[in-house]
Amino acid sequence: MTRDAAPGTDTPAASAAPSVRRVPLITLLLSSLATMIGSTVTMAAVPLAVLTLSSSSLALGAVGAAETAAAAIGLVLAGPLADRVGPRRLAAWSALTAAVVLTAILLADAVGQLHVWVLACAGAATALAAAPALVCRQLLISPAARAAGADEARVQSLYWLFPRLGIVIGAPAAAVLVTTAGPVAAIWADIGSYLVSALLVTGFLPAPGHRAEEAGAHGYLGQLREGIRAMTANRVIRSMAILAFVLSVLDAPRIPVIAPLYLRHSGAPGSALAWVVAAYTAGSLAGLLLYALLLARRPALPVVAGCLLGTAASYAALAGAHGAGAAVLCMTVMGFAQGPFLPVMVSVLTAHTDPAVRGRVLSTLLAVVSAALPLGDLLFGSLVSALPLPAVLLTTAAVYAGAVWPTARVLGR
Repeated sequence: MTRDAAPGTDTPAASAAPSVRRVPLITLLLSSLATMIGSTVTMAAVPLAVLTLSSSSLALGAVGAAETAAAAIGLVLAGPLADRVGPRRLAAWSALTAAVVLTAILLADAVGQLHVWVLACAGAATALAAAPALVCRQLLISPAARAAGADEARVQSLYWLFPRLGIVIGAPAAAVLVTTAGPVAAIWADIGSYLVSALLVTGFLPAPGHRAEEAGAHGYLGQLREGIRAMTANRVIRSMAILAFVLSVLDAPRIPVIAPLYLRHSGAPGSALAWVVAAYTAGSLAGLLLYALLLARRPALPVVAGCLLGTAASYAALAGAHGAGAAVLCMTVMGFAQGPFLPVMVSVLTAHTDPAVRGRVLSTLLAVVSAALPLGDLLFGSLVSALPLPAVLLTTAAVYAGAVWPTARVLGR
């Protein structure tokens, strides 16, 4: 295998004009944007397709759980694969494979054999195939920033804005496509987005260096054990990991389970789900911008407490409200409250982690969070089958509010 140029060495791109050196960075951002636009359409289309086939909330939760579990597995497998074949190549193959697998839903519908289990299997296979591209784009940020001569910290912040922007664009597109073409046909948009992403990554991104010999010497399991030991040995990191797991269980069913059921109980049209997704994402984007501009230098405790209490208030208000308008308003406030949470979490972990193991600790935390997602989908699907939806929403609000005290004990030290 031909080895890529090592990071930091002179390449033709390093001496190119500034506009040329910025091409890899712009391409990376556009790839992330395109993928998220298509994924947002599917995020709205698949739950609606499930509800047309079955009225069971448990079926809705099972489909969401299958997808999130497969995504978690894909994220775990992505690390050693990226070390062996390189992040650019893996990102392209990941996107292409996801596009091919997703066509199974269209084929099943064309022959009249579309069932809930088909949606679950095809959705899980697509999530498994697409997950490595998420990791690979993160690995490609540093070389793209260096090639552009840009500050890497600012590029990292800029990168996180583009997936949210993709949801803001994709949500109204989903509303139009679901209304005019139906939820199954709308999936074509996601297939197209994966193909565009693969083309951008293959055609315009340089191949960064990777050190396969180090990965081979330590092995993936050895690196994973080091990350787990580093995370569990530090009280702050251990507590934040537990908090992230619990909150991920609560957050996972927000869009695939809670939102469509709430809208159906309110008598709102299915296309309103796309507007709920857009509202949450717009609020999240606003909260993220507020944090970046005004709160990044503030102590973490008041910011996290505000995130938790704002989310609790949103769930409580949703429990007492009715209709699509209330869902849009509450989800906007919830997104605003939760927007800063991820960058705050990362900054806390960074401040309390040895730089030598920081990447592995963050990877371990990502695996913990991913493992919580299918549990949340199944849990809420079962709860809504047994309890009224407002009771489930009020319980969720109480857990968020109750998380403030243990969080204050950890961050206040």
